[in-house]
Amino acid sequence: MSYSATAARYRVPVGVLIGLVASVAVLSRFDGGASVGMVGGPLVSDCDGAIRQLVIHYVPEAAEMALPTYRDFLGRLPPDVTVHIICSDRSAFDEVVGRVGTVECELSPVIVGHAITTWSRDRWLALAPAHDGATTVLLCPRGEQGAEIWPARAGDQRVGDDLAAWLGPRVGCKRSDLFFDGGDFVSDSETVFVTPAVLRRNLQRTVATREQLLARLSAVLRRKVVLLHDAPQHHAGMFMMPVGDRTVLVGDPAAAERLLADRADVDVADLCQGEGPDFTAATIARFDAVARQCRSAGYRVVRIPIVPGGDGRTYLTYLNAILDRRDGRRIVYMPVFSAAEALNRAAGKVWAELGFEVRPVNCDACYPHFGSLRCLVNILSRSNATDTVFAGSTGAASFFTPRVTDGANPLRATKRPVRLLAEVTSGLPHGSWTPGKRLADGGLLEGWAPGQLPDPPRISVSRCGKFTYEVGPEGVEPPTKGL
Repeated sequence: MSYSATAARYRVPVGVLIGLVASVAVLSRFDGGASVGMVGGPLVSDCDGAIRQLVIHYVPEAAEMALPTYRDFLGRLPPDVTVHIICSDRSAFDEVVGRVGTVECELSPVIVGHAITTWSRDRWLALAPAHDGATTVLLCPRGEQGAEIWPARAGDQRVGDDLAAWLGPRVGCKRSDLFFDGGDFVSDSETVFVTPAVLRRNLQRTVATREQLLARLSAVLRRKVVLLHDAPQHHAGMFMMPVGDRTVLVGDPAAAERLLADRADVDVADLCQGEGPDFTAATIARFDAVARQCRSAGYRVVRIPIVPGGDGRTYLTYLNAILDRRDGRRIVYMPVFSAAEALNRAAGKVWAELGFEVRPVNCDACYPHFGSLRCLVNILSRSNATDTVFAGSTGAASFFTPRVTDGANPLRATKRPVRLLAEVTSGLPHGSWTPGKRLADGGLLEGWAPGQLPDPPRISVSRCGKFTYEVGPEGVEPPTKGL
């Protein structure tokens, strides 16, 4: 058969061919396309592990809104934290560095060459590396709302790819086929809480049912997913925050209203500009509904005062925070507001009673623009979410025989994972540490088979079901051999 005859037999209209090629190109941008080989680990937790890398945006035109918060926050970060600052051009980076002033953390430029907004949180979700040496995956939404008509929002849509190009191969970018904002999610090391907005934006567009959305989210985020069915119509970090130890802080407008009732020095109407605070029964009920759903998911709920605005977007909230866990300490970078000192004190007390060191960050300038600290800051990476509690000498591995009898185990049963470090001369302690071995009390022992111990050897105990291991706040001394 000649070429011309073959071509005639399989002739396809040019328009159809163009359409097919375009479809392949579009599909390759989403979860199963060109990035099919890029597999992330679980969603980076909001409350577990030490912060290593953060991302903020800087837009000179929005400097007066963001700079006071950046200055407070960056000035309190430790020196081992790197802050990647996304800017349209180098002059913007030089400007923010000069205006922030002296800081201990490292400030690193990411110059993108296009317009962006100030809000970093909504652009992507960070999926931790699936294993040692793997890539951190930035999961970006299918599209940004308003990108068709707003150049800065269209630029936001490119930020994930910009970061991957700047920081690769340590960081990769993958575009989801789901619509969401990064602010729609809050997470600990076990559960991701998701706002109802994600279901509204995707139902009958990208998924057929609620169950299908849950399955898709669970698969990509690699955590249990709680899809809230009733909640305030705002990003999750404005009204709730997991804090570790299977505890969730949930906003309490009723508590704020009671606290402010007798404060003659506070003009309550001015706390939320425009329509003022919203302490209606319907709004309070939405916050209470979030608390009930968290309890139903097996979490302890602690309430904290919060002032939602009548416009539904302006929140005076102490939950839009950044949490850090390092060197045995729990730290919260908590938004504070100059016009609400009584609320600041009450909220700080709640965090402190949960064991957090409170580092206040002024959010006076940004909160009238419908977001606070967490909205401006995204977390790219944290250290391992476990805590090193003991580095033993040769032979000390025998101290960590996984027995829990009459309280003799050196670790206490609480609700936080713990990693034990021990120098092992050969094999596994007593030959009893095997991968996936379930303990009698319901714990799950994670270890390595003989001959596969890493250097240095690590023996890890993590939560399984209801039982977990944790050291006390002052550390733990290994018991005598043979306990």
